[in-house]
Amino acid sequence: MFYFPEFNGGVVHWLCVLSLVAAPMMYLTESRGLNLGYSKFAARSAALALPSRVGMLLIYAPSVVLFPAMLLAHGAEWTTWHLVTAALISLHFAKRCVEVLYVHRYSGVMNLGSVAFIGVWYSAVTGFVGHVAATEVDAALVNDPAFHPWYLLGGLTWLAGTALNYFHHELLARLRAPGETEYKLPTAGLFRWVACPHYLAELVAWWGYALVFHHVAAAAVAVIMTGYLFGRADTTLRWYHDKLGHGVPPDWKRIIPRVF
Repeated sequence: MFYFPEFNGGVVHWLCVLSLVAAPMMYLTESRGLNLGYSKFAARSAALALPSRVGMLLIYAPSVVLFPAMLLAHGAEWTTWHLVTAALISLHFAKRCVEVLYVHRYSGVMNLGSVAFIGVWYSAVTGFVGHVAATEVDAALVNDPAFHPWYLLGGLTWLAGTALNYFHHELLARLRAPGETEYKLPTAGLFRWVACPHYLAELVAWWGYALVFHHVAAAAVAVIMTGYLFGRADTTLRWYHDKLGHGVPPDWKRIIPRVF
């Protein structure tokens, strides 16, 4: 399904290997409570903190332009594949910026260290796949029978995941009236069955992107995102039980209905 180039010991190929190794580590750190400091898990008393809206914009905004910037920096030829993969990842992060500005309702802060770490991480992810697109995928490879992007399936999967993610972010935003700060238990949409359907939808989008990108580098990114969000969903369900235990459905799962 994914294009595996011959391993040449280069930095890009080692980063693919590192992503596969890091995925279970990301799961363990998040599921064991060593969470990145935002949303429910931000330390509100932290000395170095930013308003959540400002922190989130700083995290997401650079990744809107990094992929096309990598293509331009390397003088890559803009094939249809390059245009599509650049557009999808830029739209992914542009959507996040729009949600930060107009959808999410924030009542807390973000730890400055978490802003820096997550911002660098997302920028590294976007720059990484952009570098791969610019240096390892040219017009000849795009037209090679061994390299066959799944434009339709991947694009529809990405679109479905993106739409579902936005829908459930809207549901979360509507839980609180303007001025309210307390957390409430979400029950609409896929929240009927899982604590984090927005994470599931985000993963659907990342795997859809990997199908379009087709190179194993994007699959490695999707793997590490899966480890991270599965771990965070695990901790989120425990948080709901601790804070809102009386209202949590007994059969509520973390991220996949009836499974996990």
